Amino acid sequence: MSPRHRELIARVGGDHAPAVPMRILIPTVGSRPTLLGLLAALETEALPPGYRGLVVIENGRGSSLHDVIHRLDPRLRAQYLHIAEGNKSAALNAALALCASEELLVFLDDDVRLRPGLLVAYHRAALAHRAESFFGGAWGVDYEAVPPDWLVPYLPPSAVGWNPALREGATARRCFIGFNWAAYCRDVVALGGFDLAFGPGGHLAAGGQETEMQRRLLRRGLRGHFVPDAWVWHWVPRSRCSEHWVMERRRRQGVQDAHWRGQGRSVIWVVTAMLRALARYGAGWVRWVASFSRERRFAGRFRMHYQIGHATGLLRLLASPRRPER
Repeated sequence: MSPRHRELIARVGGDHAPAVPMRILIPTVGSRPTLLGLLAALETEALPPGYRGLVVIENGRGSSLHDVIHRLDPRLRAQYLHIAEGNKSAALNAALALCASEELLVFLDDDVRLRPGLLVAYHRAALAHRAESFFGGAWGVDYEAVPPDWLVPYLPPSAVGWNPALREGATARRCFIGFNWAAYCRDVVALGGFDLAFGPGGHLAAGGQETEMQRRLLRRGLRGHFVPDAWVWHWVPRSRCSEHWVMERRRRQGVQDAHWRGQGRSVIWVVTAMLRALARYGAGWVRWVASFSRERRFAGRFRMHYQIGHATGLLRLLASPRRPER
């Protein structure tokens, strides 16, 4: 064990410290180079007391990681799971069946790199908040190509980073990013797992299955605690800094928000909200057409895409089997 690892372990009380059972879950599609880098980093990571293992869940038609996972350092206790369904939420739900209810599950994505000490930081936070809690950390970004300054305000948080001035354990007023957070297995399972409608492969064509889960946790009365030493960097390829991608991402955000806000609402509320979204779409269209400024025209299109996504999500909600209650 390196001096750095001894120092990290000492911060949670040494070899005889109380242990919070912990497991890492990493969903993936295909053998991305970024995943291989993440796994290599985990092989050198300090493992806190209570660490129980790592599960890599590959979803989709391909099955290419079995040998890679089984060649990892045995101390990681890595498991490989493959499901044919191309749905990230389904992959995470399949992994839940391998986890014990008392375990703290650390959710990472296959396109992040870690600051050393992330697992120890989550373990320390869990020692302080063993019940009715979930956790999340900050993140930076690794750009393949730095986006132009004027476009940055329109990028989603996953593509710009987040590092708030919060003390350790502070209750955050927002949901944490899906590629750097942790929750107890029992709490996720009690809510029925991740919603298959959200995330890659979901029928809503919207992201945010982790955000949707955290919103349910908050509604159930749990509190989200910020862990400043749990830090990752998110890989942002050139394609996710394009104008086209930004617009599509904004439309999906509108669909996601509509589904969340409209659940359980009356038909009248949903129809009224849909009309409001279309009116705001019209306002964005006027801004787009009337302005000679490239940035103002972009802002108009940005608003239009969100509102058309919002209206689309509300329409799907009306058409779904789980119709809003009257």
